[in-house]
Amino acid sequence: MAIETLDAQKTTVTVFRTFFESVKANHCDALADTIAEDCEWVFIPDMKTYKGIKAVVELCEHGKLASDKTPEIQIDVATPEWGVFKYINRGAITKEATTGWQFPADLGKLIGEKYAVSICFVYQINEEGKIFHINEYHDMAQLNRIVETDE
Repeated sequence: MAIETLDAQKTTVTVFRTFFESVKANHCDALADTIAEDCEWVFIPDMKTYKGIKAVVELCEHGKLASDKTPEIQIDVATPEWGVFKYINRGAITKEATTGWQFPADLGKLIGEKYAVSICFVYQINEEGKIFHINEYHDMAQLNRIVETDE
């Protein structure tokens, strides 16, 4: 298998890129068209899992991808059976973004702080060309540096 160059990646739109852009633009119908009914999304390392198209669409709707985040896409390659999508998520921490995360007691110290976190998705594609399994990896060391405070 040949390795794609960055120029080739720009002209080939993968199913995950369509998925990602649909989430970013809040186009839930287009998002649902890229996901298999039995899709499973697993966050690594805590193994939190979302099963089924409804759970995955809800996760994306609440994920705030369309907020003030500025993704810097680094890798977007796929075969007919699998793909890898990696980007750097840049933005500022909002009060809404802290929901569900383990943050310091004084959230006020983090609100407005800028961040840059690398995120990578390794996914599988079914015979219909839809995503049926996603593993999502975060740069946990970078996340930990962001939330450290001088308490």
